[in-house]
Amino acid sequence: MGEALSQSQRVVADRDALSTMLVGGVADGFDLAEVGRMFSRITEAHTKRMAALGLAA
Repeated sequence: MGEALSQSQRVVADRDALSTMLVGGVADGFDLAEVGRMFSRITEAHTKRMAALGLAA
């Protein structure tokens, strides 16, 4: 999970066009709040998968 978040942050920092595609664009680029929500969705999905396996996330 940590690696996924690290790589996602790296993509957001290095690739404006890809970031805009992932989180939706705004007039001045991309919305940092939406980036945070994307990371939250990734984390929540991971937690659900771990719980389904009977593991703690």
